[in-house]
Amino acid sequence: MASVANTIYGMTGYFKPVPFTKGSPYFIANIGNGIQLANKIYDYNPFSSNGEAINKTFDGGFIITGQYGTGPVSADIHLIRTDTYGDTLWTKTYNFSQGDAGMAVQQTADSGFIVAGFSYDPVISSHVNAFLLKTNSSNDTIWSKLFVSPSESLFYSVDQTNDYGYFLTGTLAIPPNNIGKIYLIKTNDIGDTLWTRLHGNNNVFSNNGLFGKQTKDGGYIVSGIGSIGNKFGAYIIKLDSLGNVNSPGGMAELNNPFEFAVYPNPSNGVFQVTVKGLPHHKGQIEVYNINHQLVHSSPVGCQQPLTVNLTHATEGLYLVLLRTGETVFTKKFIIHKP
Repeated sequence: MASVANTIYGMTGYFKPVPFTKGSPYFIANIGNGIQLANKIYDYNPFSSNGEAINKTFDGGFIITGQYGTGPVSADIHLIRTDTYGDTLWTKTYNFSQGDAGMAVQQTADSGFIVAGFSYDPVISSHVNAFLLKTNSSNDTIWSKLFVSPSESLFYSVDQTNDYGYFLTGTLAIPPNNIGKIYLIKTNDIGDTLWTRLHGNNNVFSNNGLFGKQTKDGGYIVSGIGSIGNKFGAYIIKLDSLGNVNSPGGMAELNNPFEFAVYPNPSNGVFQVTVKGLPHHKGQIEVYNINHQLVHSSPVGCQQPLTVNLTHATEGLYLVLLRTGETVFTKKFIIHKP
């Protein structure tokens, strides 16, 4: 088994050298200790292209998917197959409608590929719909599926399951306000829907399922972003084999939303610091003046607000730092004495 230091990781994204120029997908390969092995930019004239997702292939190389064309609703699904160092083995575009995009890709058990994303066909609907593409190992299309919905939908993640079907994660806008719900679909091996589930709360923020995977118990785990009330943060949902949440409340919960607040601001020098959802459950508050001098330091936790008294300090701008582990959060604070 390879050590972590010898494991090669690939990253992809979108490179645009200056505003209003066309973009190109890029590729970076690192080994486990952070040393960069390769850095590639794939320039496909004359149109713009991007890299939305990357995954490893069975031979140690990578498969990249994204979009190739002139815009979100005027483009094709793009696949790039590379070796370990990002050198292109083949590239192909897939044109199914006016606008298509690959947002997730995985090599399948038959050595082909499954691509999830969206497709825009104005003949079928006025918005984009979630889309699934299956290819063989030679990048030829085996089948494709369009999941037509009453409003905008798309997939962000795909995972081949133990029964050789697929678990798809994304978002579906719900009329009339088009607030997004976490959108989950389980299909068989040819993309036919077995069940569909929606998760998330009805409020002013959209909910997006960004990643989903089958777990060892036959259920699924989903992560994404969403909201409860006026809190916005990370979602983690554990589902059974039929996509249901079996928690006592029957509802997915927002996972430990982070909050760092300083109030009142401005103040006469007495203020409170509120911290919620600390990754390490405790942190350190430090206050600096404009000369970068430390004027206050004290530990802080999530249990209750911390009161800081700086009435002896002069008026002006201060910086409040929250240190937790290796992470630092900052807030600007003003002392004003009427």
